[in-house]
Amino acid sequence: MKRVVLCPPAGPRNVGSILSAALNFGPTGLVIVKPARPSLLVHPDFGLMSHGGEDARAAIRVVDTIEEGLVGCHHAVGFTARARKKQRRVDWREHAPTLQPLADSDDERLALVFGSEESGLTAEEAAACQETAHLRTSPAHTSLNLAQAATVVLYSLFTGTAVHQ
Repeated sequence: MKRVVLCPPAGPRNVGSILSAALNFGPTGLVIVKPARPSLLVHPDFGLMSHGGEDARAAIRVVDTIEEGLVGCHHAVGFTARARKKQRRVDWREHAPTLQPLADSDDERLALVFGSEESGLTAEEAAACQETAHLRTSPAHTSLNLAQAATVVLYSLFTGTAVHQ
């Protein structure tokens, strides 16, 4: 199973959009690490972007540390556009298929870790993950919006058989 871990998000629209993506491409748990705004989950913009996910809001966990957010996870991938000296970044398009069995498992949990909208993953958050990955972009614009990045990643792992066409 998948778990999206957001460290620490600031925008209620992004978090609402990620909840919506998680509902579309789940099953996916959602954990928020120390949100920048305590009112994030009750903000009108969150409700607007997570339309249809009102019942799922109660399942979102809010924790104080990345370590708490990763409890129960068997593997964690941090997403970042920034290279780190001690941690190799993999190209997500090439690496996602190797993690598919873990994402689909009922017995194991794959954490997908994303940093804040303003600064991305910190060195400490990246270090808490077993590996880091990047989403390939054009050289003209090298980072994606938080909700867009999470949606791309969740979609790439979606293998549901009962699908809407």
